[in-house]
Amino acid sequence: MRDDEVYALLSSPGWLLMPVGLPGAGKSTLGGLLIAHGLMDRHGILSTDRLREWLGGRRDWLGDEDLVFRHAREILAARLRNGLSTYFDATNIRAADRNYAFTAAQAAGRAVLVIRFAEPEEMCRRRRAHQGVVYDDQVWDGLVKDLAEIDWSRLAAPWVDSAALARIIADQT
Repeated sequence: MRDDEVYALLSSPGWLLMPVGLPGAGKSTLGGLLIAHGLMDRHGILSTDRLREWLGGRRDWLGDEDLVFRHAREILAARLRNGLSTYFDATNIRAADRNYAFTAAQAAGRAVLVIRFAEPEEMCRRRRAHQGVVYDDQVWDGLVKDLAEIDWSRLAAPWVDSAALARIIADQT
């Protein structure tokens, strides 16, 4: 997408931004940038980390991922139906998670933009450890593998690199 198309999408109501990347890649930070530049309010961030905290007491709670994503999907669908712009702050690495979001946005007639976070794996892991979240090696390796297998040319929605989006936001606001 061209810069002006991205900014036009962000300037219209009811969009879905779907970051895709490893934990610690900067997805939540970019959500904060959207708020800081007045492109959305804090209620527009749908964060699976916050849902884990709410349901299990901590951001790294992995007790019931199905429960976390069931709630996330219900909230996402309701926000899109109601025309509310939403930043779906999750890894969104699994195709099933992305496809549900694409389908919900399409059903509500909402534009979707995927944001690709391609930060180095070790940097992401260090950031999460600094935040007090340490992943089991098997879980982490599965995330890395699944992310590497995404065919970006075949996504059901347009995508933009995270650094490019941050630049567009800074340049246009």
